Amino acid sequence: MTLAIGPAVPETTDIVVDISKIGLSDADGARWIDGPWTFTIPAKDVIQDPSNVPIPVGKTIESGPVAITIASVHLSSRAVSVAYSVPAMPAGKAMPASSVVQLVLPDGQVFNGVGRGGIQLREDSWVAHFPALPEGVDTFQLAFTSFVTAVEQPVDVTFAIPDGFWNVTADATFAVGQTFDVDGETLVVDSLARSEPETGYDRTKPGEVAVIIRNTGQPGVRTITLGGPTPEGQYLTDDRGNRYAEIGGSMGMAEDGHGGLEAGESVSRFELPIDPSATTLTLHAESYGRVIPGPAPNTIDVP
Repeated sequence: MTLAIGPAVPETTDIVVDISKIGLSDADGARWIDGPWTFTIPAKDVIQDPSNVPIPVGKTIESGPVAITIASVHLSSRAVSVAYSVPAMPAGKAMPASSVVQLVLPDGQVFNGVGRGGIQLREDSWVAHFPALPEGVDTFQLAFTSFVTAVEQPVDVTFAIPDGFWNVTADATFAVGQTFDVDGETLVVDSLARSEPETGYDRTKPGEVAVIIRNTGQPGVRTITLGGPTPEGQYLTDDRGNRYAEIGGSMGMAEDGHGGLEAGESVSRFELPIDPSATTLTLHAESYGRVIPGPAPNTIDVP
């Protein structure tokens, strides 16, 4: 675990770090271990960074419903730190397609921030860390990823269960090819991927079925995805009246040909239907996702 500490106060003092609890995640799920743990770094061991350049920004840039505020940038000999906020993200109104902030050097070299958004300070406040600037660089850009926004309109698509789907006894993928339109764009139920339980084939256990849906548009114009940002509200039914709840999925972004991301191939996973008399499936989604480009890049001049 790496602990990132901001610029020290001008006077060299002891640095005290308090950790109240630690979150762990494993095969059994997530859990918290309560502390506290306290660590003290004596003043005599604190080494001041010879490069300590704070750059106040305080600028808000927008793209559709997404507003990103760049609070400040800090340069040191070890890293570039960017403090920013994305108020729409915690509210579930928009989801970033990748790391929110990128640092772009004048020669075109791109660095992604740590994690999805960096280190979360508060509900909507983040700090992203990048490598230190190379010698001689006097300007760089902060670029922003695409976002997926929720469109609260239901979508239904019905497709035939492929031949042989009920007969296999191992993991298998079946082509479907059923097209449908959403908000002027054509999507296709590309295939069904069937996964059997890890314990082996057992008709008393449902396993999983993944519905793979692809946006058929050309790169640069694909904005509609069925996979986000709110996968809740999807379910699968068959023509025999059985209904199966979603158990996971992904948005499945794709390159847009210009260095950005757009709608690609989404995956919705459900408990596997186990009624061999069924001949069709219907996927219902309470909402779908629309990809919008991130705000325009912002240029930062190095003092």
